[in-house]
Amino acid sequence: MYVRVPVPSDVIFMKAAFCRSMVAASVLLTGALRGDVMSFANSTNITIRDGNSASLYPSSITVSGMTGTVSKVTVELKNLSHSQASDMDMLLVGPTGAKLVLFSDVGGNNSINNITVVLDDAAASVLPTTFLSSGTYRPADYGGVADAFLSPAPAIAFPGDSAAPTGSATLITKFSGTVPNGFWSLYLMDDNTNALSGSLAGGWVLTLTTVPSLPQPILTNAIVNASGKFQFGFNGVAITNYSVLASTNLANWNVLGTASEISAGKFQFIDVQPRTNAVRFYRVHSP
Repeated sequence: MYVRVPVPSDVIFMKAAFCRSMVAASVLLTGALRGDVMSFANSTNITIRDGNSASLYPSSITVSGMTGTVSKVTVELKNLSHSQASDMDMLLVGPTGAKLVLFSDVGGNNSINNITVVLDDAAASVLPTTFLSSGTYRPADYGGVADAFLSPAPAIAFPGDSAAPTGSATLITKFSGTVPNGFWSLYLMDDNTNALSGSLAGGWVLTLTTVPSLPQPILTNAIVNASGKFQFGFNGVAITNYSVLASTNLANWNVLGTASEISAGKFQFIDVQPRTNAVRFYRVHSP
């Protein structure tokens, strides 16, 4: 017999108990398929006021028309100027409430004038604590404490809501897997009252990459076949390679091979290994 156990995150656990030819659970589907890449902008000038929240607080972008879930986020800050760069703190909040302090205590006590900065986890360099110039950087928070953003910004938990190096988060860890459509907000603060101010004259651009949401795999047939081999089937995404792994302890996994697509979206795998273990677990994933 077999038992299907539905659990979160597109997982069905399958255990093959060979002593009684019992089949109870596991197919795990992971991986990414082709999705959308779209950019959205709010080009309205943001005035950065000394020791206060910016004049647009927040500056928001409405994302619509995207499918799947977020797999990558980049933020472009256009025509950024400030008499003392380290005064600026910036917080990005997504439609689901996921949030990241992605720019804090950057650039030292140096002034910057009309630069354009792209924040991207894949960048070669992190935002510096010294002079900041136009370029592409990984987000950074050097403050070492939770930054204070005025209401209506959400509360910040440090280090989990702040970027490395003093925080522990990245754009990917905070936003990957979230819903792309809805309001994205950029909260910008000047955290030092020193008669120094600035602007984000060109506004900002949000670029999102998404991947389709994979359907939960459905176990269709799990048997010991006429040849005495364990065999199972599952419904998946057509024209996709699914690797099959096996384990006897749920800790160490060995690749057995690739499931065969016997018809569109219907897959089958036969385990040719001898049935010497009392229990064997199986896992299936897409590359």
